[in-house]
Amino acid sequence: MLPIDAISFLNGKLGTDWMRCEEAESILLCLDNDTNISDDMIEAFRSCILSDAPWNDPFIFENVVDGICGNVVIPETLTQPALEEICAAVYVMGIFKPGNTYSDDVMKYICACAMSDGLVRLPQSLAFAERYMVATGSDLEKSVSDYIDSHGFPVFSIDSDYGDDQVGIQLTRLGAIEEACKYLIGIA
Repeated sequence: MLPIDAISFLNGKLGTDWMRCEEAESILLCLDNDTNISDDMIEAFRSCILSDAPWNDPFIFENVVDGICGNVVIPETLTQPALEEICAAVYVMGIFKPGNTYSDDVMKYICACAMSDGLVRLPQSLAFAERYMVATGSDLEKSVSDYIDSHGFPVFSIDSDYGDDQVGIQLTRLGAIEEACKYLIGIA
């Protein structure tokens, strides 16, 4: 089940009482057998509701990203989530605690994920962490930044054509990440 749908379903079925429940398993017992909300997703939601740790600890943040996106959470394993999953989790986390700020360590983790994926800038929904993107001074980085500064963040659509050079590929990927995020959370 998509995160936004899961939150609506839980609120509709249990009111907001599920947010104070001690164990994810207790919540699952109250749900229909055909509901495909995982205990990892519920635990991720509850972590956001009951603690600020997902905003402060990159390891907990990573587990929350996995849980919100319906992935299996393996706490003792690092699983670099895809950037669209990180964007989706940031959106959902903002539902639970609007205005919460992310620690430097979490922002650095987000940037490390983007850089290891070959990006020179962050997508718009992660721009709050931009100051931790390592500036290389490359022509590619300058061209992508110049485009974003003058035209705004790229938007992905069937009609988008940013070109097939390195700059166009970066811009297309940034727009595609935002578009994929919408589908992951259920707002597309």
